[in-house]
Amino acid sequence: MAEEIIALLSNKDTMSLGIEDISKKLHIKDKGLLKNVLSKMVSQGILDYSIKKNKYLLFENSNLSKGRIRYDKKGNGIVKLIDKDILILKHNLKGASYNDLVAIDYDSRSDTGVVARIIERDNSNYVGTVIMKNNKLYVSDVRLGLIEVNNPDIVEGSKVLIHHFNGNNEIVSVLGHINDPGIDIKSVVYDYGFSDTFNDSVMEELDNIPNIITDNEIEEELSRGRVDYRDKTIFTIDGSDTKDFDDAVSIKELDNGNIELGVYIADVDYYISSNTSLYDEAIKRGTSVYPPGSVVPMFPHKISNGICSLNPNASRFVMAYTTTFDNLGNVIDFRVEEGIINSNKRMTYEDVNQILENNNILDSYKPYLKDLYLMHKLSLLINKNLVNHGFLSFDTDEAKVILDDNYKTINIEKRNMGSAEKLIEHFMLITNIELTKYVYYLGLPWIYRNHGEPNQDRLSGVFDVLRLNKYIRGVEAKRKYTTADISKALKEINGKDYSTVLSRMLITCQDKAKYGDKNEGHSAIGVDFYSHNTSPIRRGPDLINQKILKNFLHNGQLDTYEKYSDLEDLAEHFSKQERRAESCERDACNMKKLEYMSHYIGKSVRGIISYVTEYGFFIMLDNTVEGYIRVDELPQDRYKFDFKKLSLGGRKHAYKVGDIIDVKIKRVNVDTKTIEFTTKDYNYEEEIDNKKVKKRIKNKNRND
Repeated sequence: MAEEIIALLSNKDTMSLGIEDISKKLHIKDKGLLKNVLSKMVSQGILDYSIKKNKYLLFENSNLSKGRIRYDKKGNGIVKLIDKDILILKHNLKGASYNDLVAIDYDSRSDTGVVARIIERDNSNYVGTVIMKNNKLYVSDVRLGLIEVNNPDIVEGSKVLIHHFNGNNEIVSVLGHINDPGIDIKSVVYDYGFSDTFNDSVMEELDNIPNIITDNEIEEELSRGRVDYRDKTIFTIDGSDTKDFDDAVSIKELDNGNIELGVYIADVDYYISSNTSLYDEAIKRGTSVYPPGSVVPMFPHKISNGICSLNPNASRFVMAYTTTFDNLGNVIDFRVEEGIINSNKRMTYEDVNQILENNNILDSYKPYLKDLYLMHKLSLLINKNLVNHGFLSFDTDEAKVILDDNYKTINIEKRNMGSAEKLIEHFMLITNIELTKYVYYLGLPWIYRNHGEPNQDRLSGVFDVLRLNKYIRGVEAKRKYTTADISKALKEINGKDYSTVLSRMLITCQDKAKYGDKNEGHSAIGVDFYSHNTSPIRRGPDLINQKILKNFLHNGQLDTYEKYSDLEDLAEHFSKQERRAESCERDACNMKKLEYMSHYIGKSVRGIISYVTEYGFFIMLDNTVEGYIRVDELPQDRYKFDFKKLSLGGRKHAYKVGDIIDVKIKRVNVDTKTIEFTTKDYNYEEEIDNKKVKKRIKNKNRND
């Protein structure tokens, strides 16, 4: 219905209509439903509603703009638009507070405006630090300002959780003290609305979740049709620090040369019924979160690390997905079953990589060598076929932050994407693809993983940079670039020093993958059908899809459609939670990187130029830490910025994206979350002393 309303109001003859006219033109008899849809579209900022005229129109066709409220130092509002910041004086905020989404009317000559309407109230949680000021305790937060503390149990230095609701601030709980180990990470987690604890209702239900599967339970399930896979050679392959195992694999070469791959996914639905607190909390969280050194799980550990984790030598209920390939890696059959397994071994990526890449074989792996070699062969075939059909394999460096027992950063390492990691990735990819095809042609409701076409304007700019700097030669300039062109470019830069930063530039041209209740295909994988199904322990969409599939197997298509016909809001919620979790993990990771790099101020480091502007450029170090160097920190020269090449060139010196450069770390600023580099000799202690002297002089002058 929303799409029909947008189409109607997009027409210049029907740009502004009342509910009666919309109802007639779209032949909608249920006006209550129509009113709800229109109200939702207004609250989402899609439509604007004029109370005076009693009419709706597309927000983009109104004279208003929208954005979120921030504060300046004086308490006035700032709304950031695409090309400018609009000042909203205090008396023009009209009740809007920090982070509220507002519609504003502004004067383009003065860049000042007035809040016309609050579209969405910010009801988020924020973490602040308790400080003493004028013998009173306040929560200090750069976003919300100073909040007076009236609780006698809260002391200076406490980290507290604040609930911001309709412009009011309430201290909900004390998270700890600024000196507590790990409180910095915990603060970031809570700041993004996640929690490492579960409510009482969830914990009460958890008491009813078993620790083991009984023999009677197994016999009952087998009598209902669950397939017994306990005699098969099945194992898990995960990182050495993994605690929850939601997938296991098996492989078999058939007499005719075909290969049968088994992928076994934890049957979470068996234990988690809908309309329970455990289910509601998992859906609300939407995902597990993985900040450095910890995990904020979607389910309590009794489920994620216990009965639903495919631990070795333990019977576990699973969904079994069996894919049969010919000897070229083409899929010729796919089947879905409820099963029970008993994993033979817990393997690690590190050990399997030693076997597949270095022929370094541990004794405990010897019984599984034939299976591992066959899996590796199949993985290479799957990858070849995926790439031939448009799969984009970007070369990216992810950081692994190593913490000590006190949560202090002791090292930053690159995550290795070896043969074992790729093997599991390929097996999960192909299982997700085949299962999505399976349910699509059955006509079942589903939560898809969609990924649109890349942004052509951005792509054109990146290809210009790659071509003009002679990083690629095989892709000619054109109006529209395809996935095949991106794939060609990735092949040309693969293995080079600059591969990571150039791959990242191409990634920024990609559309953001999101969840949806309608299938739109996945451009980056190069497939028409894709969804997430292999991690129901730690991803909400996988859990919902598992429930849909199992409901179909037990109750048929009609019943499934009636129960799960409306998934749009759920898919949107999961996309939002995924983005929030990614931001949380990134901020926590960057915070610990800054902590680590603060010990290296004044030290020389080597990095690669990752992006260039007219004022300087960004540099990525070997450990993935990124910072900025300004033009005035470069050797003296007359620099000119070339936008097409993303380069800074002078008479003696030139810098472009992809160049290797040696610099010194000048400054690490935790507040602005930045690292500054220089090419000049730099005495950090001397600068600190100078700042102290200037501060004393300033205070003395003020007192005089």
